[in-house]
Amino acid sequence: MLPEVDPATVEGPGLYALYYSGNFRLYESVAKVGTGWPIYLGSALPSGSRTGRVRKAGKSPILERLERHAQSVVSAENLDEWQFQARWFEVDEPFIILGEILLLRFYRPLWNSTVAGFGAKVVGGRRTEGRMSKWDTLHPGRAGMGTAPGATVAKIEEEVAGHLSEFPPGWSLTTPGATHAASDA
Repeated sequence: MLPEVDPATVEGPGLYALYYSGNFRLYESVAKVGTGWPIYLGSALPSGSRTGRVRKAGKSPILERLERHAQSVVSAENLDEWQFQARWFEVDEPFIILGEILLLRFYRPLWNSTVAGFGAKVVGGRRTEGRMSKWDTLHPGRAGMGTAPGATVAKIEEEVAGHLSEFPPGWSLTTPGATHAASDA
């Protein structure tokens, strides 16, 4: 479990954010702002909600997602669980997707876009035999997430630098020169 997450405080579906404060070189500017800018945003819907067959689960959907993400971080050879913090809030189901879209467009978190693959689930042989995600290329160690080479570390590092140059932590649509970002949403 990520630090400071008390399972008793996590209930229901909703939205959550992960914040990074470690020393991984590529994420230095993200780490400097700590809980001021998320490295990853996610949504947690109840099981079956996309098909209309919602089942009451034993655990909160947010807690299940945070636990799975914590396992990914623990599995990575170059990240530590203590380097992360999480924030979440419960949201009524009809507003979860809208809220996620709005938050993604505002924050442009690195792991949701440029370093994609963090939120992926291990599902069947096609994924385990497929290309390794950018996240798994930068943070090796997670089992079952592709074995075929994908983008090179050098290429991903270049893309991360470009992303953080265009959308530095703390940027907003009101930042001078940043208005072009709204058009690519």
